[in-house]
Amino acid sequence: MGFEQFYGVFPVKNTELKGLAEFLWEAGFNVGTEASASLTIGLNEHAETRIRQFANAAQLRLTAVASHPIPDLPRSHPVNLDCDISGVPDLPRTADGRAVNTDIEQVMVSFQRAAYELAQSNSAALGGGMIAFDVVRCESNIASIVDQLDALTAPYGRVDFAETAAPAATPAAKTLRAK
Repeated sequence: MGFEQFYGVFPVKNTELKGLAEFLWEAGFNVGTEASASLTIGLNEHAETRIRQFANAAQLRLTAVASHPIPDLPRSHPVNLDCDISGVPDLPRTADGRAVNTDIEQVMVSFQRAAYELAQSNSAALGGGMIAFDVVRCESNIASIVDQLDALTAPYGRVDFAETAAPAATPAAKTLRAK
């Protein structure tokens, strides 16, 4: 499956799940527009705080949705709602088209993958609540985002190589010293 399949408007009957999926998508979009996206590696402390807040809020929303019972009457929810997760931020790119900060891109993609999986899950066809498997899968996605963030904020996490920091920059030629 290519990443471009994440984008679209998906029919969802579960309004709670729709809200959570759109929140995850928006969180990923905000991560992609962080000022840290122009760094070569890692992220600044303000971005870290915001991303942790997004992950914590997503976990709280997931817990709330999962705690609701699954309705017994599927006919009471005959309408498909549009879950619009179709936009993506334009990350700063190098001359060859790669994201300047692949760390930020990976966190963004993780949020958006979680949104896509929710919008395409079996729980999306329910009138409310969530199937246990979908809850565990979403918890796993959120935990992986937190793990990525922990790895990015390790002592070596905030690095900016001056020669590649500008989106159109080309690395300087390397020289070898004789011993």
